[in-house]
Amino acid sequence: MAWSISNAPYDAGFTLVEALLASLLFGLVATAMAGALVYGRTATANAGDHQRAMMLADEGLQAARNIRDAAYGNLDNGIYGLSLAGGTWTLSGTSDQTGIFNRSISISDAGTNRKQVVSTVTWSKGSVTARGQFSNWRAAIVSSPSWRRAILAGSFDISSVQDGIKVATQGDYAYIIRANGSPNFAIINIHTPSAPALVGSLNLAGAPTNIALGNGYAYVTNGQNSGEVQTVSISDPAAPLLTATTNLVGNADATSIYTSGAYAYVSRMANGNSGEFVVLSLANPAIPTIAGSYSSDINMRDAYVSGNYAYVATEADAQELLVISVATPAAPQLVATLDLPGTTNTTAITGSGSYIYIGQGGTLRVIDIASPTAPTLTGSYSASGAINDLAANTTDPTFVFMATGDTAATFQVADVGNPANPTLARSIGLGSTGFLQGVALNASLNVVVGASTADSQEGVVFAPN
Repeated sequence: MAWSISNAPYDAGFTLVEALLASLLFGLVATAMAGALVYGRTATANAGDHQRAMMLADEGLQAARNIRDAAYGNLDNGIYGLSLAGGTWTLSGTSDQTGIFNRSISISDAGTNRKQVVSTVTWSKGSVTARGQFSNWRAAIVSSPSWRRAILAGSFDISSVQDGIKVATQGDYAYIIRANGSPNFAIINIHTPSAPALVGSLNLAGAPTNIALGNGYAYVTNGQNSGEVQTVSISDPAAPLLTATTNLVGNADATSIYTSGAYAYVSRMANGNSGEFVVLSLANPAIPTIAGSYSSDINMRDAYVSGNYAYVATEADAQELLVISVATPAAPQLVATLDLPGTTNTTAITGSGSYIYIGQGGTLRVIDIASPTAPTLTGSYSASGAINDLAANTTDPTFVFMATGDTAATFQVADVGNPANPTLARSIGLGSTGFLQGVALNASLNVVVGASTADSQEGVVFAPN
């Protein structure tokens, strides 16, 4: 007997199931692929929208920067839109629209001369923000003028052509003297440095040589034998008045004067070893009286006083600097000398803090006086032209101002921040043959006034820039 089994029905059934499963699987795959395609397109679109929104937000910040650069005052606090016309951005309305995107610019204070700017872009599916801070950089420059960029701010002409010799300044006024001419004592209002104006003048007897201020008076040294110091009331700038003439012992010319508190200190040319350095009492400032003197038969050219010590620049080759104790005004005592390099005469002296500065020919000497009885030479700078006068800020030992004989660079600013290595920070010339013979710093106005040989500008005003 033979057996046989037929599997035809079974094969047919299996093929049908496979077909159904394959169809179902294909549907699932097709659906997944279609979903992925749709989702991918949506994600790509959203990413593109986000990128465009970021670009618009950043454009908002750049537009605010351009508006700031045109005029910082245009960045008023508030919420604005932007408009662009003729290549110029302006703030307009409360927002601006670009396609599906809405942009707003928020501006608020972030400190002095500084603004916080927030650029926000929104659309139906999200928002982005860009932030920035913008400073008023022009104001920062203006509020921080520097003597390294000093300028000739203004000048004034005194009638006749006699040279300006020396100058002193305080408050809104500068006081300039001339060796001769009419007038030889002038008061200038320098409140507006670019437009100084003559307000008062006086004709003094003799030939004025130097000037110092104090207690509402100007004290003028002179070459006349019978009155080496003249006292001028300046309480009314429009009407200066001579109140006293002080005659010193002998006939030597007085060369300089320095006021400090209740005393004035006068240096003189050699006088036969008789009162070349004189202390005047200003107990009655209108009528100075001799309190004491120190004698040494040498030419004393200029003096600077700090504390209980007077520092005197001289023409003596072996002792160009004298240090005189004035702790007892009736009996000044020499406590130290300093021999500077070479034999060139010293002509000017000033000081700030623990340093003094001496003009020796065309060289600026920096001298440490931290120990007044043991002064030491610290540094030197070679100026162009002979140094005729010096001025310094007694509270800020950064710059020393020099009046020199170099017509092309007669005003020179020395940076003495590093006392061992002074450098030139700025120089200015007056042109033609004019040069400075005197300088004085007005710390309250932050200007330096110069006395010059230029016929049409006997007085000049320099300012930081």
